Amino acid sequence: MSKPKRASATRSGPVSGARAPGQDRGASPKKTGAAARRAGRPSTGGKGAAATGALGSMPTTSSAAYATHSALLTAFDRFASSVTRWAGSPVAFSAAFVIVLAWAALGPVFHYSEDWQLVINTGTTIVTFLMVFLIQQSQNKDSVAMHLKLNELLASDRNASNRLVGIEDLDEQDLRDVAMFYARLAARAKKSGSTKEIHSIDDEGMPQFPDEKDENDATAEKNESAG
Repeated sequence: MSKPKRASATRSGPVSGARAPGQDRGASPKKTGAAARRAGRPSTGGKGAAATGALGSMPTTSSAAYATHSALLTAFDRFASSVTRWAGSPVAFSAAFVIVLAWAALGPVFHYSEDWQLVINTGTTIVTFLMVFLIQQSQNKDSVAMHLKLNELLASDRNASNRLVGIEDLDEQDLRDVAMFYARLAARAKKSGSTKEIHSIDDEGMPQFPDEKDENDATAEKNESAG
């Protein structure tokens, strides 16, 4: 059986979000404090970082940064989370079902008048209108949390490219260019059969991100003017 091949990771320009010079992909993840800063990665431990809420520390209620949080936004976030969780519970569904049954049962009493219909139409419209904002807020929060978890996996894996950290901020065309790389990779995997290869977005010839294109264009113009 042929051994897995590791493609060369030649980079054509500055890499967005890449590790700083001197940082080893295989370095121990337990570095903290000055050692982590020298390696180009923020400290994830230490009493000083946790106490001051500095970059690299998880936010806590005892940090100085927590005191600057908006009380209104915090209250709205907790309210939206509680409402969306309750809205998806069996209790909420049962309550809505009972209300609809009661409304339908009162139809003959009100002779199915326009006012009778207006009650359910107005009620459902108001509830739906307000729930849109609460559900969207919860979805935004869950999306950010999911991206942060994926970013941590990318940043901690020595074989993964840090260029993919924060890739959700790219526009659709740039995302399509990156997707083409994985489409070509899938096609290549089908042709290679049982041979396993390791590839990364850092491989030579892979698409560049917008900031890398701008930096490379600026470098090219500088070299032409100097020549």
